[in-house]
Amino acid sequence: MKTPDIIPYEYVTRSLSFDPKKSSFTTFLESMLDPLVVEGLVEQYQLGVTKAGDVIFFQIDRECRCRTGKVMKYDPVTGHRIKDDSSKCPINWIHALMKRKGLLPEEWALSQCLFGEHLLSMYPDRTVALVESEKTAVFCAGFIPEYVWLATGGKTSLGNKMDVLSGRKVVAYPDVDAYGFWCERLASYSNIKVSDYLQHIAGDNPSFSHMDLADLILESRLHPDTSHNPTFQQIKRYISPEYHSETEALIEDLGLEFLGVEFAPGD
Repeated sequence: MKTPDIIPYEYVTRSLSFDPKKSSFTTFLESMLDPLVVEGLVEQYQLGVTKAGDVIFFQIDRECRCRTGKVMKYDPVTGHRIKDDSSKCPINWIHALMKRKGLLPEEWALSQCLFGEHLLSMYPDRTVALVESEKTAVFCAGFIPEYVWLATGGKTSLGNKMDVLSGRKVVAYPDVDAYGFWCERLASYSNIKVSDYLQHIAGDNPSFSHMDLADLILESRLHPDTSHNPTFQQIKRYISPEYHSETEALIEDLGLEFLGVEFAPGD
């Protein structure tokens, strides 16, 4: 197998020195999560920042080699991505920017990996949760840290990069509109379960047709009394609010039913 072309890690380190908290994306995260949690996410995912305050989602593989990075702009209040409709390319890629500046040779070839792939070696025993967008992976890692959250980087961005998940227990959470495609493309991976959790919640509601897991968690934080699961409705009074979204997700994935509540003496 050909050794992939990589970006010198000094460029990752340099982008971290700008103080990543000042990116619009991490500013949004701090409105949802404890600043110390956000600091940990920045370190864990090596989230870079440009001088303009845009976040850099670096793709770092299991050998801690940087393959490339996506430069993206987010609204610091809503967390929604800001797209430049006038641009022919909706995403700025670090390798493309470096090529234009003469920092990489013209023959340098892109070979992508999963976003967050480097975390597989750090947490060998954790279940992997696979989502589409980098934002969703980071966001969910802040609320459900029991999983190793990775992102494909796009609805159709599967292919050979999935081979690194061999031997790992994986639950895939596709966006609502990607469910059928992911079921088909991931059917050959016996270790990957494609969750239909979002499909059940979205139903036939057209406003939910592009919903992802981050959207759902955000909605539950903004409207904590909203729940779509009858079993969860029965038990949520016994659970601390910060664990509501995680508990509802587990109920859906595992098909849990409510049997009753038993308190220990003194509770």
